[in-house]
Amino acid sequence: MMQVTPIVSKDMFQRPNIYHEKLSDITSKYKNSNELYKDLQKKPLLNLRVGTLLYLSHLKNSQGNIRQALMKYNGSKRKAAYAETVLKDIRKYENRFSY
Repeated sequence: MMQVTPIVSKDMFQRPNIYHEKLSDITSKYKNSNELYKDLQKKPLLNLRVGTLLYLSHLKNSQGNIRQALMKYNGSKRKAAYAETVLKDIRKYENRFSY
């Protein structure tokens, strides 16, 4: 769902406070980053929590710039295209659900 990669989950396991103060509550339950990564693949709520904390850390480091945070979250060569696609979807759903 949130597509947290093995490399990122390893870094999050090793340095949780760099990302978010709540992340250490999660990572402390695991012996190693491989266990965390395996659970991220099997447990949707854990996946959403960790992915959200990762995104929030990027949002904070981007001073609230959603586009930049999405680009950092994606990290691929197509990160600008990814950010634009997500922002387009956000605008589409904002229009549908605005009251």
